[in-house]
Amino acid sequence: MTRILVIEDEPQIRANIQQILEFADFESWPAGNGVEGLEMAKKHLPDLIICDIMMPEMDGYSVITALRQDAKTATIPFIFLTAKVDRGDIRQGMNLGADDYLMKPFTPEELLDAVNTRLAKSARLSESFQEQIEEYKFEADYYKFHDNLTGLPSEVVFQENFSYLQKEAAQRQNFLPLWLIGLGQLDSINSIFGSVIGNYLIKTIAERLSNYLFKENQDTLAIISYLGGDRFAILGQPVADLNEIKHIGQDIIKTLYSSFEINKNEIFIRPSIGITFSQNGKKSLNQLLVQAEVAMKEVQKRGGNNYQFYKPTMELISARIFTLENDLYHVLERKELEVFYQPQIDLRNGKIVGLEALIRWHHPQLGLIYPGEFLNFAERNGLISTIDQWVLNKACKQLASWKKEGISGLKMSVNISKAEFFKSNFCQVIKHILTATGIEANCLELELTETVLSNNLEQTKQVMSELSSFGIKLALDDLGTGYSSFNYLANLPFNTLKIDRSFISQINNNPHSITVIKGIIKIAQDLGLNIGVKGIETPAELTFLQREKCQFGQGYLFSHPITASEFKTFFDFVASISLNSAQGYQGFWSNYYRGEIAKIRADQV
Repeated sequence: MTRILVIEDEPQIRANIQQILEFADFESWPAGNGVEGLEMAKKHLPDLIICDIMMPEMDGYSVITALRQDAKTATIPFIFLTAKVDRGDIRQGMNLGADDYLMKPFTPEELLDAVNTRLAKSARLSESFQEQIEEYKFEADYYKFHDNLTGLPSEVVFQENFSYLQKEAAQRQNFLPLWLIGLGQLDSINSIFGSVIGNYLIKTIAERLSNYLFKENQDTLAIISYLGGDRFAILGQPVADLNEIKHIGQDIIKTLYSSFEINKNEIFIRPSIGITFSQNGKKSLNQLLVQAEVAMKEVQKRGGNNYQFYKPTMELISARIFTLENDLYHVLERKELEVFYQPQIDLRNGKIVGLEALIRWHHPQLGLIYPGEFLNFAERNGLISTIDQWVLNKACKQLASWKKEGISGLKMSVNISKAEFFKSNFCQVIKHILTATGIEANCLELELTETVLSNNLEQTKQVMSELSSFGIKLALDDLGTGYSSFNYLANLPFNTLKIDRSFISQINNNPHSITVIKGIIKIAQDLGLNIGVKGIETPAELTFLQREKCQFGQGYLFSHPITASEFKTFFDFVASISLNSAQGYQGFWSNYYRGEIAKIRADQV
């Protein structure tokens, strides 16, 4: 039965209203004032309230204000009773949330018509509200089990399928395979075309993969899910033979090979796919995803558009990479970096003429780390300039220190990264270091690789010219490993050309290498450049370079990179035994001096 609360301070009017309502089969509750009515409304939550405006203690406006502020009573239909006909009073009540007005005196028909109209409207609103709730529930359930962007099964569904298939694989003693797909170009696509195009591309890729899964490989593949970002995961059916899953990675690449046309833009992607499996249901989904991610990143390192099975050694490598990348941020404050020095020998007379500064990282857990393993991380995280300046300072200070000890006339060669070379204040930094350390400008040689020069030839020329005006020497390092453009030699103010080890190592078994080296040396001589060689390791290489009139070289034949204290001993030892020719160095490092270095290091332990 519908319950109606009647709040009216006039007893006779209140009784008449109750009588009319009860005759029409409504249940009515009387309240003699606003305070009593408000308490009853909050306690019993009637289906409708009829309330007089003018009452002692609390008027009708105060009653409806209090009701509309309470979530439990805020939506109860409310009809005002009033003897006033002022429009302002009516508007005030409607603004406060009244649903209707009933003017005194009123007939039974007018009362019942107002009541039935309000109840019918309330019923319609309630029905509509319930429909909305059901829609919200349906949407919530849908998005619980489907991805919002792609419509693919959600990670919840993926996990449920995995749990079921894992048990099945364990019962059959089969393999449960997983493929993780990464789209390496998504960030670039979002940057160029915007996230709307990027999201549409993700949806289109999802459609292709779904068609591949459900139309062509229902017996092999079980479910595909979008994991967010640029990641898709596919779970396979349990299989007895791993050969059955090998072709899937290549098939996925073929599926995604053709271009995607989006808003008249032709877009190609290069998917990287990591593959792993659980044997007899022993691995969790999270373990498989981590392993597949490791394998997928190996593919990305090689340029993508391929697949790779997970190998346990990859995880060790990934853990090492993570440790190095993370710990690199603290190397300077923890004083873990050290500069080693490799002597440079005049090949015409065997004298030590200079050194190359080479950085090493003494990692507290991983031991001695060489620059090839961590400098690329420094370039990515922006630390490379700071490290470059640290090495420059350290090497120049060391050269000044040796000069005070009587070792003079040496040149210090330091490699410079692209990031540091193209900084706007690079030349000022170099001048400051020279001033602070007190070394002459012509004792410092900056080594630039071909990849540095390829950035901007005009800007490169401007910076190099300013450095040359200081008196600093400039060397083209690792010739042959970059773009090999001799345009650099003709148009940039280099003093020295350094030939890479990769050329020299081929002279004994590749006649073409000899021809190339001779050509490089001839060009350098015609341009008036000094010629240096890195990586001299055998007497045959040394003899060849001497015959071709190379000025100086460095390599394991003479000395490995050594510490500052070891170089002092090296310099004194060489002077004491009077090695006055390049031939005298043949076998010197391995036969004599390596033993001296070993003694020094043993004393330091």
